[in-house]
Amino acid sequence: MDDIVTIDWEAVDELASQVGKDMVANLFGIFFADTTEHLATCRDTFSQGDFDNLAEVAHKIKGSAGSMGLTKMRVIASDLQDKAEAKADPKELAGLVEALGGAFDEAKQAVDQGR
Repeated sequence: MDDIVTIDWEAVDELASQVGKDMVANLFGIFFADTTEHLATCRDTFSQGDFDNLAEVAHKIKGSAGSMGLTKMRVIASDLQDKAEAKADPKELAGLVEALGGAFDEAKQAVDQGR
C-alpha cells in the first residue's frame, strides 16, 4: 500500500474551487475529528469480533476519505470493508485496521504540512 498516493491534491483543489479554501480546512478538521472516533470504533469492533459493524464503520471512512481526496485511506477502508464483510482471516483484518490508522496519520501530517 506504500505505492498509493496519500492525498489527491487535484481532488482537494476541485473541492476548494467549489466550496472555498476555508471551508475545505473546516471539512478536514471535521473529518479528522470524526475519523479519530471511527478508528477507535474499528479497533473496538475488531477486538470484539464484530465484523459486521467493522465493515459498516470502514464504509463510512471510505466515503468520507474519498470525498476529501484521501486516496490511501479510501483504498484501505474499502479493502477493510470488503474483507470484514467476507469474515476474512482476523490477522488480515488486524493488519488492515493498523494500516488504516497509519494512513490516517499520514493524511493528517500531509494536510498539516500542505503540499
